[in-house]
Amino acid sequence: MRTKLKERLREITGRPTISAVSTRGNLDHYAAEFGETAKAFRAFAHQWRPPAATNQGQITGVVVTPWVSTPVPWYSLALAMGLAQRGRRVQIIWDDSSFPEVDDQVEAQNYAIHEVLEALNSQLPYAPLSAFQGELGRPEDWRRLQELAEHNTTWTLRAAVRPTPDRALFESYLANLSRALPRVRGLLRQQRFAYLLVPGGIRGTSGLYRWVGEEAGTRVATYDANLGVVQVATEGVAAQQSDLPRAFQIFLSSQVEESERQNAIAEAQRHLDLRIEGRDRARYQSVPPMADGQAADSDVLIPLNVEHDAAALGRHRLFEDTVEWVTATTAHILEQPEGTIAIRQHPAERHPHERGQFGLERILDERFGQNPRLTFIPAAAPINTYDLVARARLILPFVSTIGIEAVALGKPTVVAGNSCYSDLGFVWRPDTRQEYLELVSRGLRGELAVSSEQRERAWLCYYLTPVCNRIWTRFTPQPPDFWTWCSQKPTDVFADEAVQDILTAVDEDVPAAIIRHQRHMRGQIAL
Repeated sequence: MRTKLKERLREITGRPTISAVSTRGNLDHYAAEFGETAKAFRAFAHQWRPPAATNQGQITGVVVTPWVSTPVPWYSLALAMGLAQRGRRVQIIWDDSSFPEVDDQVEAQNYAIHEVLEALNSQLPYAPLSAFQGELGRPEDWRRLQELAEHNTTWTLRAAVRPTPDRALFESYLANLSRALPRVRGLLRQQRFAYLLVPGGIRGTSGLYRWVGEEAGTRVATYDANLGVVQVATEGVAAQQSDLPRAFQIFLSSQVEESERQNAIAEAQRHLDLRIEGRDRARYQSVPPMADGQAADSDVLIPLNVEHDAAALGRHRLFEDTVEWVTATTAHILEQPEGTIAIRQHPAERHPHERGQFGLERILDERFGQNPRLTFIPAAAPINTYDLVARARLILPFVSTIGIEAVALGKPTVVAGNSCYSDLGFVWRPDTRQEYLELVSRGLRGELAVSSEQRERAWLCYYLTPVCNRIWTRFTPQPPDFWTWCSQKPTDVFADEAVQDILTAVDEDVPAAIIRHQRHMRGQIAL
């Protein structure tokens, strides 16, 4: 069997040619590189000299699992090495559940992971998830398993799943999660951990660890990354910035001097100016503000999230899904005597690697026709979203960061989703659909006024969110970044300030935003 899997791994990845090596990290070919990433990581790990073994303290668990043929398993192992370098007792949990199903591609990845784990076993002991058994059948299990299966289907198809366009895919995810859940429960019943570190927190089986961690009283930290940037959550989903409410309260309760507060606001304003102009690192805006071809004024702006992005999955609170939220909101506004609406697709979707298959524009056309009071603005339209914010009377985001920005710019904002900032005192957060629609009506009539206190809280939140919480570094699991850090010595990687911040946040249970803020105030880093 091992020989067969090894042959299959070679068949899938191929042998690198000169042209393939010269284009390493190309996102269009990352899956074909998996075998090469395994070899490169083994060479990286071979240079690592861990500290003397210790049996003191609780064990830290790091979950390693295949992740759509990307270097995520090697990144998890690198983090485990970094934690061990800090003196932690680390155990690797090899999630060999073969999500979403047992096939040659996933099995070949698991074979490569097993080979690397065996080579590291004397330094980082590991246990396969398949070695554990537990129970299934709690009353709430079926509902939560279905939710996770739906989120995974949305992620894979890059589209909403109600009703799912691929029932077979959903059923395969549901079956796999149902098989894995008892094993994760068995793991946390048999072994006590100081905490677990898991990639993602939603995709694959990673959501099960968060769920069972809550049951067992075990903290589960997660990480998420795009090219050149990492986010971590000491508990919760990193992509959803689950640490933000705690970071915000720490910041406000730490008796921050007025000069420090004003410094934070000034830094937030500087970053937002760059973002508005499209000169920030993310570069979501394709045109500068007030460019030619801007859309007409709209009273209400509904800025959409990327539907399949982890930041938005499972965040609906008042409505069943995005279709119901947008159509119900649009219908309510069009029922009023006056009021125009601009619905802005997230500008990131103009990029092929971000583009979804949601089809909301078609749904709106079918429901409302060519209503002159309704405008749908595609991601690729040469329109700066912040011009739309400036011209609107009311902003209605789901969980987008633009909800923070809008209030900071003085625009009343009513949130329908369960965002990381919805309870921080500067947006209107209704508890029912009726209250939500009433607030929309009030906003249309100009009855919602943003106070100076709301604006200040929004600026401070913005400072902590995209400014401090996003760690810009080449140490990410994204394929192009992997080849950069994996070619370095482990001692150099772990000595990097950004890598130290990632490890400190996870290990010491301190929000990364607070760590970065404190280091910025000491003049140690530029944000």
